[in-house]
Amino acid sequence: MNISNRGTRGYNLLREDAMKGTAFVLLLGGWAIALAGVLMSDAVAARMVAALIGLATSAGGIFTLNTTHLENAIWKARRS
Repeated sequence: MNISNRGTRGYNLLREDAMKGTAFVLLLGGWAIALAGVLMSDAVAARMVAALIGLATSAGGIFTLNTTHLENAIWKARRS
């Protein structure tokens, strides 16, 4: 199947759901990384590194969610 034939509404909804799921996993993963760093280490430097990695992961999730929202924003809807 040619990718140009995939412009159907169903394919776009499936892609949107996948992107939202990915964003949700990234957000929860970032939180889990930061929490694990606090629980696993007593060293301040290790906790800071884990917190920064968790923050970066969560920021990636927020960016992904924002990108998904902007692709399907109501003001970008096709007008008939």
